[in-house]
Amino acid sequence: MGNPLVDRRFETSGPIVNGLLLRVVLGAFSFRGLRFPTMSPRECLSRARKQDALWTSLNYRAALIKNGPIELEALARWIKGTGSEHELGILVQEIVGSLFSSSYTATSESWCAAVALDAAPGR
Repeated sequence: MGNPLVDRRFETSGPIVNGLLLRVVLGAFSFRGLRFPTMSPRECLSRARKQDALWTSLNYRAALIKNGPIELEALARWIKGTGSEHELGILVQEIVGSLFSSSYTATSESWCAAVALDAAPGR
């Protein structure tokens, strides 16, 4: 457990510029007006419940993919030295994305966006 004095309460009292920057940051770490769970205070019960549910779901799904479904053929080709990193990136993005949403589909465009985000300054 981390330091209990360091938390994600994000109080906006203080200089105006800090408040404006905080709004921008919280907007970037939100979706449809809801903060990502990692941006909620430690004592937030809904965050804890969602985190536990996600842990359970990921463990269940990890057991399903551990035996190597056919979708991993791109990974096998890359390991053999005949596949491309682009193809592998889409595959990994698809697998990880599907752990969070069963309807997630990775595309060349979504992979290129991830690569661009990774290359962004200040990451």
